[in-house]
Amino acid sequence: MAYRNQQQFIETLEREGELLRIKTYVNPKLEMAEITDRISKQPGGGKALLFENTGYDFPVLMNAYGSDRRMCLALGVNHLDDVAKEIESLFKMLASPKEGILDKLKLLPKLSEFASWMPKVKKGRGECQEVVMQDPDITKLPVITCWPKDGGPFVTLPVIHTKDPNTNTRNVGMYRMQVFEPTLTGMHWHKHKVSAKHFNEYKKMNKRMPVAVALGGDPVYAYSATAPLPENVDEYMLAGFLRKKKVELVKCITQPDIEVPADADFIIEGYVEPDEELIWEGPFGDHTGYYSLPDWYPRFQWVCCRDHDSHRRVENLSAGGLDHWSGHGACSGLHATRVKAIVLRRGGFRRRPHAGRAGGARSGLERATEHYSRGKNRRVLADVRNASGRSLSETVARSDYAGRR
Repeated sequence: MAYRNQQQFIETLEREGELLRIKTYVNPKLEMAEITDRISKQPGGGKALLFENTGYDFPVLMNAYGSDRRMCLALGVNHLDDVAKEIESLFKMLASPKEGILDKLKLLPKLSEFASWMPKVKKGRGECQEVVMQDPDITKLPVITCWPKDGGPFVTLPVIHTKDPNTNTRNVGMYRMQVFEPTLTGMHWHKHKVSAKHFNEYKKMNKRMPVAVALGGDPVYAYSATAPLPENVDEYMLAGFLRKKKVELVKCITQPDIEVPADADFIIEGYVEPDEELIWEGPFGDHTGYYSLPDWYPRFQWVCCRDHDSHRRVENLSAGGLDHWSGHGACSGLHATRVKAIVLRRGGFRRRPHAGRAGGARSGLERATEHYSRGKNRRVLADVRNASGRSLSETVARSDYAGRR
């Protein structure tokens, strides 16, 4: 099912009895996350929460994907296993060798389907460009602070768009953004992330890197941004495959090399300078139940913010601990999907099942190939994180140093 926008998804949640509207004022600093944390730990993941009185012009939606049922509604399926099976069949079709003419002919009936999934860049402006904030100011948005020792407020569910300057290949990822100033956030991409690779290419060229961030829109955008896809597979092709309808994109106003979903609630346009000093970001209460340590990350400078004229919502994710996330629909419900994607995506691993509270996230991944300067452990931990939908690297590598929340 394809949602026209986030408002339609909210209406679906309310119609299905999966949404609570909170009209009393709740502070985005700590209070929203505390309420959401308690609600999400109720049987069945509680309800999605729409905080309507935030002290800002915009409501906040939280816990929207905090149960298997709401994830099914978001992805338009009856069972999450249906998504896993669909993605597994897609990956097998893409990854299997096509050596003979018969193998290639078998793909012909699928070509029209592929065409219907591929994203389309339309001319003119989209719904997300109805209102343009020429003097952008992130402090006008209700960005939440989740935990008492967090380094500050974080944008926790941003869909971030970058392109390889050599190939023009798009990457859509999700990297948290700590707010520092009205037009300045951090860009928390690790060295093994595709957008970080793009940034390295811009640094070699000494060119400013254009970046665009989408908030809201069809829920499948956020899921596709977190999916562990091969680097040559467009995340919006996966989104089109899941929603059975191609994603319509529009060119950014100030960064025309970047395209974004036309139906997003907010679009933030800006850039990362190749030679600008990094910024000290964190700590952040991570999914492991510990604070991830602060570190140096690139600065993201905003130059433009635009949005819908109506139905605008700021969607946030509150990170919980392992006990919370092991039952979280957004992670455990799609765990099988992620593991299958990784097995098909990367060679050189043998998966050894291991029972435990974190389930498959503690599976043994062996024979890691050294691709990064920090060695094989970084490679393994990256894949453990991708498989589970949450980072276990702090548990393995940093638990002696990072204090419990």
